[in-house]
Amino acid sequence: MATGSGAVRRSGAIVALAAVVAAGCAVGDFNLAAGRAHRGNVKLAVGNVTLGRGATLDGGVSLKAGNVTAGAGARLGGPVVVVNGNVGLGDSVTAVALDVGNGQIRLGRGARVAGPVELNNGLIDLDGGRVDGPVTLVRGRLEARAGALLAGGVRVENPSPLPGDSTTVIIRQGAAVRGEIAIWGHARLIIEAGADTAGIRLRGVAPRPLE
Repeated sequence: MATGSGAVRRSGAIVALAAVVAAGCAVGDFNLAAGRAHRGNVKLAVGNVTLGRGATLDGGVSLKAGNVTAGAGARLGGPVVVVNGNVGLGDSVTAVALDVGNGQIRLGRGARVAGPVELNNGLIDLDGGRVDGPVTLVRGRLEARAGALLAGGVRVENPSPLPGDSTTVIIRQGAAVRGEIAIWGHARLIIEAGADTAGIRLRGVAPRPLE
């Protein structure tokens, strides 16, 4: 790994590194060009990870502060963990698992996450994407739009709401949920007419009408 303001080119990836911190994480950006592949994990303290259209990262991402963006058709072969920042998966992107502390998670149409999606505080926006594992939210907003499928169910655990807390789960018309929707603590559940929730189990709270 190079230090300073130079760049490392490996398997089509260009990793711009500003410095290396004591924990072994770099400060800078990781950019994987469209259609290229990179083997191994990406671990950054501060910076952004960007995968171009159709790129393949054969590994996971660990990021303390910054954003992870994957263009249409890209593939993430390992879990994505972000402490503070956003994860945006374009159309038809595939990923293993997503875990964000504070920020946003967005899935485009046809995007698929094979495992769990977890967010401590912020927004989960599923615009037609599919999550096979459970979707877990502590505080914030989860919105499943038309075409989205939450195959592993939904769980909200918000036992100690902050002042003004408006934690909400919205299942829009044309979205589908399987398994269980379990809400513990302070949160609202809104299920629009035309949402596919056949056979699900509701625990903790009853759905409320859209206001």
